[in-house]
Amino acid sequence: MGSTDDLVDVHAHFTTSHYVAVARAAGHGSPGGMPETCGPQWTARQHLDLMDEAGIGRAVLSLSSPGVYFGDERAARSLAREVNEFCAEVVRQYPSRFGQFATLPLADVGGSLTELAYCFDQLRVDGVVMLSEHGNPARR
Repeated sequence: MGSTDDLVDVHAHFTTSHYVAVARAAGHGSPGGMPETCGPQWTARQHLDLMDEAGIGRAVLSLSSPGVYFGDERAARSLAREVNEFCAEVVRQYPSRFGQFATLPLADVGGSLTELAYCFDQLRVDGVVMLSEHGNPARR
């Protein structure tokens, strides 16, 4: 068996301050399932420290639930691009440690296809995250 540095975490989430503020304004007090008092505190450095402590060599970052769609397609497209660009910058800073799964503005299919093409063609993401539910903010 290889060293623990060979471990890859494919379920690693990040947030941004703006994302958490938008999610909270849309009525999601616990973006990603974290209580309000925990966020927005994600930093690449803290995540790297956690990975080092756990013996994880690489993590593929993704935005968690509730995603970026809160009933306004234009706002969802903008927020998806913002978080994808943020994550891509983290990957550029630490290319041997982080990868990226793209965030899409589903339930907006057209916007999602545009963002998907941008993320693969321009940002060179490793994949895409698909949440189990899209487009029904009342159920979240």
